[in-house]
Amino acid sequence: MSDATMATYPGATTAPRSQLVATALAVAAGSSLMAGLIGFYMSRRHAVAFPGQDDVVIPNAPLVMTVLTAIMASLVGHWAVWAAKRREQGHTLLAIGATVLLIVAFLNMVLFSMNEMDIAIGTSEWHNLVFTITGYIIALTIISIVYLLLMGLRALGGDLGDEGAALINASVLFWDFVVVAWVCAWYAIYVVK
Repeated sequence: MSDATMATYPGATTAPRSQLVATALAVAAGSSLMAGLIGFYMSRRHAVAFPGQDDVVIPNAPLVMTVLTAIMASLVGHWAVWAAKRREQGHTLLAIGATVLLIVAFLNMVLFSMNEMDIAIGTSEWHNLVFTITGYIIALTIISIVYLLLMGLRALGGDLGDEGAALINASVLFWDFVVVAWVCAWYAIYVVK
């Protein structure tokens, strides 16, 4: 009599999501820095000796469009994650490309708005703080573009499914952080003034 035991296989193992965790930690550190920058700006804005931004004309329409474009880029980025989970390479690449294009449009509008305000570094404390906070957002935006392009190359190589989607999800998580940071900065600097 043969003892036929069925071999059970545990199934596909998922890789540890170390890149997602590392991105989440970077987002936490970046959030702390952004909160500190906005907090310092708010405390200095209410100081008696703070000269203010009365001499600066703030272009409201382009700045509102930056917020809308950033949110659209975030939504399209989540489409890339959705498509990567379903192993749809064409949709994933299209969504990553559209996300990068929208992020470049966001960056263009931020730079246009800064140019329209005609702010000079060193003329007042308000100008310096606005340059610092907006410069931080611009740096984060460039990092986000590079991160998404690298994940697009991985998707082009066929790294899709649950593991590939986790990597794309990490890059989209970073962009979501940039969107939230920009909305907070936009509201604190350009809306509340």
